[in-house]
Amino acid sequence: MKRIVLVVLLFTSVFSVGAQGFEWTDRQESLQAGLGQTIRIPIRIKNTSDRAQFFIIRKAQADLGSNQKGYFCLGDECFDPGLDQFSKRIEPGETVSNLYFTVETGLVTTLNSFRFE
Repeated sequence: MKRIVLVVLLFTSVFSVGAQGFEWTDRQESLQAGLGQTIRIPIRIKNTSDRAQFFIIRKAQADLGSNQKGYFCLGDECFDPGLDQFSKRIEPGETVSNLYFTVETGLVTTLNSFRFE
């Protein structure tokens, strides 16, 4: 019998007053994956300001089990699992649509929570 792993995502927007020129788009609150699968959690950010901005997306919480891995990927280029944040310059009106947090689910049924700032 195949068990299902439920992944719950919590997104937090942290910014200073006057620097609110962005929005999270196409946000998914929860995802499900089977055992031993790899899922890609999309992180889509749109620069709504009239100037280019430098954004840092920080993994604030990632409750991963001992046999699971989680890491950022930009398109097909994936980064070291120890990397807790990703930064990118985004032009006015541009939406970053190829940034993902990838999770290798492992072989144990679990419930995961993630939070990004």
